[in-house]
Amino acid sequence: ALPSGLAAWLVSLYSVVMAGVLQFLIAYSVALLAFWMLEISTVRFIVYSFEYFFSGHFFPLSFLSPQIRAVVNWTPFPYEMYFPITIIMGNVHGRELIKGLTIQTGWVMLAAFGAIFLWRKGLGHYEAVGG
Repeated sequence: ALPSGLAAWLVSLYSVVMAGVLQFLIAYSVALLAFWMLEISTVRFIVYSFEYFFSGHFFPLSFLSPQIRAVVNWTPFPYEMYFPITIIMGNVHGRELIKGLTIQTGWVMLAAFGAIFLWRKGLGHYEAVGG
């Protein structure tokens, strides 16, 4: 079912946009590790494995036990796919919606600050060699 009403569409759109920004910032931060590491493919594989498993790509997170889901919901991964989809489907309302949007926005802000920090530190560490 699609969202009904303008407010539901706007909240859904906000969450989807924030999910895209969050996913980009995580990927960007992992890529910035190349300032310090010659090979980041292992780190990228580990992060993307967690992302794939805990974002709801592999299976709906509602299949997890409530205890595990409570822990996973404090990571950024559910807010990349599972949470926006639950909003679009109309499965989250009221306080849970506000709580989820707040956590999603917090993760986006934290990821943005992390990316900015890594970029600035990385530029100070970077040395160009060659001609």
